[in-house]
Amino acid sequence: MNKLFESVLTVFIAQEPDYSGWMTLPFRGAGKVMATNGHSLVVLPDFPNQFVPKEEQAAMVYPIAHTCQKQFSIEQLREAISKAPLIDCFDEITRKCDVCDGEGEVEYSFSEWEFDRTIMGCCPACEGEGQTTKTSIIPNGKKEVSPLAVIKIGLSTMAVGNMSKLLRCAELLNCSTITLVSQVGKFTLSLFAVGDAEVLLMPTMTNEENTPVATIPLHSTKKQQTTPAA
Repeated sequence: MNKLFESVLTVFIAQEPDYSGWMTLPFRGAGKVMATNGHSLVVLPDFPNQFVPKEEQAAMVYPIAHTCQKQFSIEQLREAISKAPLIDCFDEITRKCDVCDGEGEVEYSFSEWEFDRTIMGCCPACEGEGQTTKTSIIPNGKKEVSPLAVIKIGLSTMAVGNMSKLLRCAELLNCSTITLVSQVGKFTLSLFAVGDAEVLLMPTMTNEENTPVATIPLHSTKKQQTTPAA
């Protein structure tokens, strides 16, 4: 089970080099294990791990009171995502750093009193890695659904990129249905129950150029609850 939960956490952690800091690793909070990229967050039951506690960060968004019980299938979610427009994919190209010639260090010169001195320090171009990674400007011929397209669910619209994480979570946990358990407004966070996991997603603004590509129908399953799950 630990390996399965770790796979789910990996889906939601922030990916370098776009992000840095504490969001690039899972963490513990509110008696749970969590992972986030700032736009989506997954909450799992606690299990033996070495994750650092982040109680203050966790308390800012969790727990959330359950206000509804509205269900939909992962097939409905998968179909909705498939309606997003396709965009080009680009390769990430890694090369030896030209500034430090792959050494990871460069020579710094400075004056101290009456003497000129030099020291070796971390290369500012590659941050000591000895190599740099850039996105190619030429498409590689592959296509993917646009993560910026939006899907309407309940009162809110969600980015396909976030909804794809919700789908992957359900697939990993072998869940055929997902339940919306909290959504109190159009621009508030929405909480989904997926087996042993809870997934929190931010809404996305829409405009005339970014209308929903699909709407996922919901059906109520139980009476409303007003307290979060234990």
